[in-house]
Amino acid sequence: MQHDYISLLISSAQQGRKNSFIELCELSAKKIYNICLRMLSNEPLAISVSKEIFMQAWENIKFIREDISFDLWLKGITVYTILDEIRTKSRFKKLSSKEKNMLPDTSKSKEKLEAMILSLPEKERVLFVLHEIENYTYSEIHDFLSEYPLSEIKFYIRETRRKLCEALCDEL
Repeated sequence: MQHDYISLLISSAQQGRKNSFIELCELSAKKIYNICLRMLSNEPLAISVSKEIFMQAWENIKFIREDISFDLWLKGITVYTILDEIRTKSRFKKLSSKEKNMLPDTSKSKEKLEAMILSLPEKERVLFVLHEIENYTYSEIHDFLSEYPLSEIKFYIRETRRKLCEALCDEL
């Protein structure tokens, strides 16, 4: 039922109806922001990148294929946009010095694991989030990050998982 509704919104958005696209965005905004925040570990940057993702989605909505879900399509745009920001730091460079140092407020987080993930070094955080939270396979991650050998991707994900498990066990 929801699939039919989303298909209707996509079709309407493809015809240029902005309200339909806004509704699609509202359904996905929190998830996209959370992916950005977890991978970038900077709130102002996550907000900026999230906005860029939705602008790209609007510009490309007419190209969405019927054989792929909107969520998966939008998630692909999200990952590529985040990885581009990590490589170029283009939006990060535009932030004020105060904003550059703004880490997410983990005191609000009820989850120790979330705070630990956000404090990971960039490479480990990105790989861990893609695999363990967003459920990308090792090969899919390698497709995104071909500069890293598959064995290195697997190593970092496993090591990060081990470190987080150890840290959580120490907390108990």
